[in-house]
This record gives sequence, structure tokens and C-alpha cells, in this order.
Amino acid sequence: MQAAHAIHGAPSWLARAGQFPSPLQIEYPLAQEAERYYRNGPPFLQRYLPFWLANLIDRMWVVLASLIVILIPVTRVVPRSMSGACARGCSAGTGACARSSSR
Repeated sequence: MQAAHAIHGAPSWLARAGQFPSPLQIEYPLAQEAERYYRNGPPFLQRYLPFWLANLIDRMWVVLASLIVILIPVTRVVPRSMSGACARGCSAGTGACARSSSR
């Protein structure tokens, strides 16, 4: 719809500006997506982002949300486990912590 409006929305010899595409004088029922576009304009993300990025975010929001939900607890657990491993390595006098502390 956006491409058709951008290409054919300008005035020409056969139509006034904004006359095509239009939900008026149609032969077939209007699709739900077209009704939503004429009623509300372009989707929220497409107003502020390029089409490809808005489309990618719209399709991948479930994946992104699940990754964030998984990564938040992992970022809290990994530093604790690494500091525990470092403390055990330093007390034994071996491992990466012993090498880094000797510098």
C-alpha cells in the first residue's frame, strides 16, 4: 500500500493527487490489511524505521523477547560462577587466576 501510494499518489492527467490508491469505487471487497492502512496509516514501526528493519522486528519480536528473558538470569549466574571458580583456582595456586595475579 505504501509503495502504491508513493508511486501513484501524485497527480497525473488521468487522476488527481491522492485519488489512487483509494478505498472508494472498488469492485471487490477491501482486504483487512488495506482497511487497517486506510484507517490508521502505516504500522507504528514503519513510521520510524526502514521497511526491512520494521518487518524484521515485527516478525522476530517473540524470538527477541525469549532471548532477553533467558539472557537476564544467565548474566547474573555466570559472573558469580566465574568468581567462585577464580577463588577456588587462586586458593589452589593454579589456573588462570594464579597466572593473572602473578603479573
